[in-house]
Amino acid sequence: MEANELGVNFATRSHLDGTVLHSGGVVLDTLSRPSLMITDAYNANIVHPARKHRDAALFDSIMDTLQRNCSVLLPTDSAARVLELAYLLDQHWSFHHLSSYPLILLSHTSYHTTHFAKIMLEWMGDAVTKQFSQARENPYDFKYLRLCHRREDLDRYPGPKVVVASNLSLETGYARQLFLEWMGEPAVEKLGDSKFEGDEMSDVREKEKESAKNNALILTDRGPPGTLARELYEKWEKQTTVKTEADDAAQQQQQQPVKPSVELAANLKLTVRRKIPLEGAELLEHQSAQRAKIEREAAQAAMIARSKTIMEEDDLMSEGSESDEALEDANADVEDLLIGKDQFDLYVRDAAKSGGFFKQTQSYRMFPFSEKRKRFDDYGEVIAPEHYVRSAAEAADIAGLPAPNGGTGANFGGRDEDADVRMDEPILPPRDEVPTKYVAYDEEIHVRCVLRYIDLEGLSDGRSIKTILPQVAPRKLILVHGSEEATRDLEQACLSMDQMTREVFAPDVGEVLNVSAATNIYQVKLTDALVSSLKFSKLDDYELARISGRIHFPADSTTPTLDIAPADEIVVPSPESSLGAAISANANSSGWHAPVFVGDIRLTDFKRVLQAAGITAEFRGEGVLVCNEQVAVRKTATGQLLLEGLLSEDYFKIRTLLYAQHAIL
Repeated sequence: MEANELGVNFATRSHLDGTVLHSGGVVLDTLSRPSLMITDAYNANIVHPARKHRDAALFDSIMDTLQRNCSVLLPTDSAARVLELAYLLDQHWSFHHLSSYPLILLSHTSYHTTHFAKIMLEWMGDAVTKQFSQARENPYDFKYLRLCHRREDLDRYPGPKVVVASNLSLETGYARQLFLEWMGEPAVEKLGDSKFEGDEMSDVREKEKESAKNNALILTDRGPPGTLARELYEKWEKQTTVKTEADDAAQQQQQQPVKPSVELAANLKLTVRRKIPLEGAELLEHQSAQRAKIEREAAQAAMIARSKTIMEEDDLMSEGSESDEALEDANADVEDLLIGKDQFDLYVRDAAKSGGFFKQTQSYRMFPFSEKRKRFDDYGEVIAPEHYVRSAAEAADIAGLPAPNGGTGANFGGRDEDADVRMDEPILPPRDEVPTKYVAYDEEIHVRCVLRYIDLEGLSDGRSIKTILPQVAPRKLILVHGSEEATRDLEQACLSMDQMTREVFAPDVGEVLNVSAATNIYQVKLTDALVSSLKFSKLDDYELARISGRIHFPADSTTPTLDIAPADEIVVPSPESSLGAAISANANSSGWHAPVFVGDIRLTDFKRVLQAAGITAEFRGEGVLVCNEQVAVRKTATGQLLLEGLLSEDYFKIRTLLYAQHAIL
């Protein structure tokens, strides 16, 4: 069994349950002692404060900033941890009724993220599902959180606000854009930015910059190395460390569970990316390319339609039971009936038609009718779209709007405020149709903000990892995804534990490890004489045997052959030698060899075997199984079983039962 633990969290969150690996403070038996475990060393040297202290620090920082008439920016991802953060903030806003401060989720996928969260509650924690089942309230039907997917949507919420924006690295996305606008000094307009944004929008943003000089940036994640978020985190860490060392006496009297915020004022050389409209030759080139694209698509659509028409005509000709001449004759007969005189749709007494020489039949004059054959395509019957199109007046009448030509609809002359719906208006705001391009340039920005890091990345810290790894007790352990300092710290911690394996690997980037359970595997062909001499021992669903023989390398085959070795050439391990030296079989004519016990039994399983045999067994101390108060069975860190006790009838009976759980070779 292999276990892979990368970026895990053992604790319970607001919308997720804790991991089943460590349930109720105990590692499940089915997940313990894996052959190989690959785990994360990212937070090996970090200890997180208590969850309640981190949540309190988050809310305190937000409220302090809002009360200063400033805004708060929380960079996060777009579809994972944002669910936890959005749920947490919306619950706080609902509890304190903070309707005067807008709470906004700004992301390209904000609508889709919340939509899929609403319909996937069965995959979330018990607290969320219980809230939905009891109160019939979907926790992701946010009461105060507003969803935005464009930067221009923020202009509808002037004043101090809290914005949860993507991306957490601050390298791209709306978080990067808002950081440059809110945390930097007012930049000089470049490349016609104000012209593109519009005068009204530019005025709103300028007022925000002037009124909010000390906006807060709360980092919920340290960010990947080499990103702007990691650079700001290191600046915050350095300032808080200096502040803590200078105020050590005050820290001893009153411990600060979460490090405080700092006022950051620094010059950063950043790459600024802006969207500008196309002008001049670039605009003409773009328009010509668009026209060429539209023409290609129209030509392709016409070709597809023409091919489809030809295929439909071929199908009609092949499956029709009447020829073209018969169809033309039928149409001609219908026209004659419609045009001719003395045609009735009722029975006429004098109308008679000769049916032959011997009989005369009555003819009932019927209303002329020509049945049209229905046409079908891959999706069913072909319809005429014009049959289902309403006129503009009918559509306006149904929507409760005035008729376009000043007609007299149901609500003509007055419009219901709740019926502010137009049939042609899309659900989401349309994208800007002005052709634009992005330009990038390096600029030195003077950053001024209130900076604080509060861990909300949802990963286990070093204390949790070092506590749970000895309980899992893997046979081999590989440490990845961490800095060199964190990886070495976790490696030394594992090697210093008595119950941990000695096979702990911390490979470098690009290094290849061979961690297979059996590294020396060879393929040989057994002779019939050797197979008939084997004595098998059964272990579960397997049969095992020990072989002593001689390997031959036939000239006509690439597979070596294993045959019975002569008695004078059989070598056996020396019981006096710890190095496993071989002695000749002539010195030990009995052919003795040290028995090998194959199998791995758990003490919990062996306890049930003993109880079934009428022996009292219970665990005492650290994993010691005491049997009939006379014999003790325990397992070492290397997996070796030790049987201790007085030589008695119980001792030999327990030893026999223990041997029976293995295959002895």
